[in-house]
Amino acid sequence: MVIEKGILGNNERSVSRRSSIIIMLFFLVLSIPFGVLHTKVIRDKFISRFHAVATIGAKQASFLFEGMDKLDMFDTDYKRIGYDEFSRDYCAGPISDEYYSAFPGKFHTLKTSYDTNAELVTQITRIQESFLVYPDIEFALCIDKNGYVPVHHLKNRKLITGDLKKDIYGNRDKRILPSLAHEQVIMGEVYKANKMYEYERDTGKTYMIAAAPIYIKGELWGSFIVSTCTDNYHRAVENMIMKIFTAILSIGLLVVLLLPVMFKFSRKRTIKKRLIIKKERNIKKDGV
Repeated sequence: MVIEKGILGNNERSVSRRSSIIIMLFFLVLSIPFGVLHTKVIRDKFISRFHAVATIGAKQASFLFEGMDKLDMFDTDYKRIGYDEFSRDYCAGPISDEYYSAFPGKFHTLKTSYDTNAELVTQITRIQESFLVYPDIEFALCIDKNGYVPVHHLKNRKLITGDLKKDIYGNRDKRILPSLAHEQVIMGEVYKANKMYEYERDTGKTYMIAAAPIYIKGELWGSFIVSTCTDNYHRAVENMIMKIFTAILSIGLLVVLLLPVMFKFSRKRTIKKRLIIKKERNIKKDGV
């Protein structure tokens, strides 16, 4: 008797198709709880990463501020910049009194002028700019406990143009941002709770902020905040879920592709086994 080779029988093909459908459905259903479970894992990793960055920034800022013994780093005597100084030092060209009055409050600490100290500004800039090498970090800033940002990023310290739509992005330093004067940010509560604070900028964009407290010789000065756009967070979660989904379905597809080979191999073994049994029976019969 010749062992049959090649194409599977009709019954086996039917079984193979049913098995393929069941396996793919199984892996599809399996991918759902995996995705849900990994969403929390991804979220925790995402938050932990930003808190780690905020902690590094806070330590660097603390070290810098503690070395500035001649400056009163705790000065909060905020004074609004006068129109003449505003026009001369912060504007690309002449602006109207109306625009000056309408521009979101811009301040200067005139009592000790710690934020006009050239060395301090240079060092704060160096620290803050170093974190922008990460594409998903929108800003990384030192902010005092009242929500005052003494030094912003270079991209946010451009000369004022007189166009508020441009200037609201282009010039953001030396301003008090009340929405950031929040105990979760200033006191670093989000750090302790391993959370991120949601912050809506006056530009209309929503951000997620991680914060770590900045201490100067044991006294709280404010926080080092690190922010990312909420879109970055959702994109990171979606990308990871898609990777999990793709990996699980790929395994399912591989199993389905191997089914015909497995059935064929199983069929050959069954035929061989039957031939051996039949041969043994014939031998016994001839012996009788």
